[in-house]
Amino acid sequence: MKRPQTFDEIVGNESIKAMLRETIKSAKMRGDALDNIFLSGSSGTGKSTFAGAIAYEFGTNFNHLMCKGCDEEAQIIVMLIMKARDGDIILFDEVHNLKANVIEGTLYDYLENTRVSIQYGNSIASMPAPKVTIIAATTEMDKMKIPFLNRFSIFIRLDKYTHAELAQIIQFNATSENLTLDTPSALKIAQAARGIPRLAIQYLRRVRDHIVSNNITIITPLIISNALALMGIDNYGLSPSERNYLVALYDTFRMRPTGIDSICAVINENRGMMESQYEPTLISTGLIIKTKSGRALTPKGILIADELTKSQPQSI
Repeated sequence: MKRPQTFDEIVGNESIKAMLRETIKSAKMRGDALDNIFLSGSSGTGKSTFAGAIAYEFGTNFNHLMCKGCDEEAQIIVMLIMKARDGDIILFDEVHNLKANVIEGTLYDYLENTRVSIQYGNSIASMPAPKVTIIAATTEMDKMKIPFLNRFSIFIRLDKYTHAELAQIIQFNATSENLTLDTPSALKIAQAARGIPRLAIQYLRRVRDHIVSNNITIITPLIISNALALMGIDNYGLSPSERNYLVALYDTFRMRPTGIDSICAVINENRGMMESQYEPTLISTGLIIKTKSGRALTPKGILIADELTKSQPQSI
């Protein structure tokens, strides 16, 4: 699938793009690097795409580190910065995963003083580093500490897309698959994707497979519905695993806040897969919330789970 490269190719977020265009123009006129940027938003809303487009518009090199919380990341970060040139951009994706000692011992000093620290045995040497722009991105803003956030001067929150905006993204990507989708057909996919571009692209790929394998020449909303049904996607845009999750909370656990391990045991799902693939969407679409006592259904989630329980009592 074709990833947007420029701001013009990114759908929506017009005010954000306008602000960034001015920021980029100002930095170019001053001959300076861009200010550090903090991106937040639900999983799949395009944070990495936005970071790449910022680098493209600025005309500089772009590097990407997916933060995993390992001990070696301090050294990796120092290497990325020291190998960069002034004005380059480095994205630290899922920055909330970085260990506190990595943030405080490596990134604090760089963001504040443009210096990096390297440990030699029991000694630590601090040295000047290239002036690059750090873009930090997270899906879990509640895990970020204020002293770290204070070192960024530009904050951007990417929200879910409207169905109309998502339909444009779908049509944009369909062209790279030699597919022509009219607006009603694209909207059918957009509605199932619940405002999340990543889901929309995943669904588009499966629609492509359905169309190609069945030699379909005319694409209609009914064809889209058939393709989504083959994937197990229902009228709410929910996958089988998501339906089972909601029904478990509603029926098995009687709407009580419940730990993720207990939910996964009931619906026979892997915890890592559930936390990375399904829960972010269920949270961002307002169906569940995380509490100190566990996962809980929202009022919206209760209504949908009640309907699912009545119409699909065999879900679990």
